[in-house]
Amino acid sequence: MVLVNYGPIRLDFLVRDVEDIRQDFREVISAYGTGPVLIQELTCPSAPSMGASAEWQHACFDALFDEIKATPEVRFASVFTFQDFDAATCDAVREALFGDELNGLPTEMAQRLTDYLCMLGVVAPDGSPKPAWAASAEAAAESVP
Repeated sequence: MVLVNYGPIRLDFLVRDVEDIRQDFREVISAYGTGPVLIQELTCPSAPSMGASAEWQHACFDALFDEIKATPEVRFASVFTFQDFDAATCDAVREALFGDELNGLPTEMAQRLTDYLCMLGVVAPDGSPKPAWAASAEAAAESVP
C-alpha cells in the first residue's frame, strides 16, 4: 500500500494545463506499481497567481475524479481541503509553516506558494460553494455503495 499526496502543480508553483492532468495522474500512479494507492491529499487550487481559477479547479477535479474511477489501484482519495482560508488565517498558516524561510524566494513564487496553501478549498472563506464543490459532492455520492 502506498500513501500519496497529489496536486497537478509544476515545480514553479503554476498549475498544469487541464489537458495534461489525466496523463500526469496516470504517470504518478503507475510509478507506484500495482498495489493499493491511498491519496491522502488530492488538491486542485483556485489561486489566480498560479494560473488557476474557480473554473480551472472544477475542471481539475472533474478530470481527477474520472481518472480515480478508472484506476482500481486507487482505493481512497481525500479532497484537501473543504474551505479556503480567510486572510488572517492564511497569514497565520504561512507564518507557522515558513516563518522567514520564504524571504529567499522570488516574490512571485513565494506568493504562489502562499496562495496554494490558502486557496485549496471547494468552498470560499464566506461559506459559498465554488464550482468544484458540485464535482466533489457528486464524486463522493458516487463512491458510496
